Amino acid sequence: MINFLSAIFEEMDEMVYIADMDSHEIVYMNRQLRESLGYFSEQEYAHKKCYKVLQGGNAPCAFCNNTALSEKSSFHGYTEIPF
Repeated sequence: MINFLSAIFEEMDEMVYIADMDSHEIVYMNRQLRESLGYFSEQEYAHKKCYKVLQGGNAPCAFCNNTALSEKSSFHGYTEIPF
C-alpha cells in the first residue's frame, strides 16, 4: 500500500510532504516538492523539522494542525502554505 501511495504522490503536480506528528521531522517529500526546494535525495531533508525546511522558522508554524491529529480520529483540511 505504501508503494502504491508513494507512486501516486511522486506523479502529482501538487507538493506533498509527510512529517512526524510529534517531532515535526520530515519523513517524506514528493518529487514536486523536492525539486522546488532543490533536494535530490531523502538524506538531504530527512530528520529536519518541517517548519525549518518549508518556512525557515525555528518553531512550529501558526497554521500547524498537528494538535488536531490523532491515531484514533481523522482530520480533514487543506492548508495553502505560502513559500
